[in-house]
This record gives sequence, C-alpha cells and structure tokens, in this order.
Amino acid sequence: MHDRHNLLWSNSLISRPRRIPSLSEHEIGHWYLATSCFNTDLRLALTNTTNQYSDIRQQAALCATSVLLVALTFCYIEARTPEEAWPLAGGPSPSTPEDLQWIRMSNGKLSAQTLTRGLATDSVFRHLVLMDEQDKSTFPSYNTTVLGTECECFLELEQFLCGPEVEALMRIANSDCVITIIFSFWSFVGGMTVDFEYYLRHKKPAELLVLLYWYTKLNPIPLWWLKARTTLEGQAICIYLDRYHGHDLRLKKLLRWPASVLFGST
Repeated sequence: MHDRHNLLWSNSLISRPRRIPSLSEHEIGHWYLATSCFNTDLRLALTNTTNQYSDIRQQAALCATSVLLVALTFCYIEARTPEEAWPLAGGPSPSTPEDLQWIRMSNGKLSAQTLTRGLATDSVFRHLVLMDEQDKSTFPSYNTTVLGTECECFLELEQFLCGPEVEALMRIANSDCVITIIFSFWSFVGGMTVDFEYYLRHKKPAELLVLLYWYTKLNPIPLWWLKARTTLEGQAICIYLDRYHGHDLRLKKLLRWPASVLFGST
C-alpha cells in the first residue's frame, strides 16, 4: 500500500492522483490471509482464557495488527478523482453496500481494544503513551482565526441526531496533538451511533459535514495512509454539499474552511 501511495501521489505540493492498476490477485491474497489470520486469533482470544491469550505479548501483537489492518482499510480507495469518490459518485442516491465499507471493517478491528487493558505498561506501547504526553507538533486546527463566528453555526448541528458526534469533534477542535487527533477520530468511528451511520449512508448534509470536518482535521497530518481518503472523499463531500445543498447559505459558509484546506492540499 505504501508503494501504491508513492505511485499515486508524487512529492510535489501540487501533485494530482495518477491512475495505477487495480489490486492484483497477489495483493488481494495477502490482504485476505492477514485479515483471516487476525480474525481467527482475535476470536480465540475473546473466547479463550488460557495463559496463551492473557499474555501481554499476545495482546500487543493483536493490538498492533488491528491498527495496521485499520490503516490498510482506510488508506485504500479506488477513486482517483473527487467525481469518482463517495458521496459524489452516484449522485444524491443512497450509498451502496460497498460504500463506507471502511467504517464497518474498522469497527470490527476496534474490538481488539477489549484485549489491551495492560498495554500502557508494555515496553513497546509505553512509548506511545509518552509520545501522547509530549507531542507538541502543530497542524492547522480549529480556532477563532479559522472558524470565527462559523463555530456557532457548526454547534447548531448538536440539535440534530448527530449531536454526540459533533460533541466528540468539538472536544479536539483546538487540539494540535497529532496522536490525540488520530485516536479521537477512531474513537469517533467506533462510537458512531446507528442513526448517524444511517443518515451518513443516506448522504444527509449534517452528517456529511461532521465527517468532512474530521477529514479536514486529519488531512494536514503528514501520515501517508491518511492522504488519499481524506483528500479525495473530503473534496467529494465539499462538491456534493455545494452541488445539492448550495442553496443553504449557512452550510456554504461552513464549507469555506474545509474547502480551503482540502483543495489546497493537492
């Protein structure tokens, strides 16, 4: 996937995605085997109380594998232009079962969290805890100079079914800690309510806007596996909302900041 990323995006700041071949049978085979082995071990770990699966090293291996598979699922996107990406592809019709598969697959991998109670003291994972405490890297974040009075309009979304999701987003609105932002995003994905996911799949503007703001928050972070989806699907959401809901002046105002970040990143 990293090789594909390098083929797809050049190092140029004004790079555009290039067309590359679809996944080969060889690549699909590796992906399937990795997922199958992980699911087998995870199922055994959740149902087996033997020492083999209570060992901190087994927990660490499962947790690390789940993180890699989540990243793999998130980074692979077949679209090469915003017009080919969800939700723009297919127009205003509800999403197909194949759309947003990364959310469902990621939720499954997040079940490994139940096995990670002691990882904060593990020799490997302890470094992540320390990094979380020390990371002062600065990236574009929500603050008065970015959103200004638009923040009040965004907070009005809490009146809708996506209230909890907006609340989760606003908790890291002014954060510039990379690890906190990424962990919070996956917590948002794992805690997504049934109603929110339903309306997101039906391309409702409020839910699309929440996901768009998450993408915009993630996009400037220089992690290669975040780049393609946050850029292409983020741009597609911007275009979709402007094309089908552009009559809503409040919504158009809320699109200014995401559009400036996402279209300025390619």
